[in-house]
Amino acid sequence: LPGRRNVVVSGTMSSPEDDAYAVIRSLDAYPTAVQGEGDAYLIGGARLFEAGLDLCETLILTYVYEAHEGDVLMPAFEDHFTMETVEASFDDFEVRRYVRKNGEVTIPN
Repeated sequence: LPGRRNVVVSGTMSSPEDDAYAVIRSLDAYPTAVQGEGDAYLIGGARLFEAGLDLCETLILTYVYEAHEGDVLMPAFEDHFTMETVEASFDDFEVRRYVRKNGEVTIPN
C-alpha cells in the first residue's frame, strides 16, 4: 500500500527488485525492518496477529456487524487495548481504532 512501509513475513518469498516492500523471514526481524519508518502495519492472518500483538501500540480493525462463519478469528486483545474511535462507518461494517492501555510495547531482543 502506498505511503507506508510494507513488510511481508515469509519463509519462501524472494525480496523484490525494487523497494516496494521488504521481505523478512520471521516476525523477530520486524522491529528492525520498520525502524525509523513512522507508522508500520502488520497485515496478515491469525498466526501473525497473535504473534505480533505485543508489538502493537494501535490496532485498526474492521468490525463486521453480522456474524459470519469462518475459521480465523482475531486473538483476544480487549484486556490490553481500549477503543479510541470509530474511524469510518458503512452499512455492513465499521473501522475501529484501538490503543494500548498502558502504552508499552514488547520489543523482542
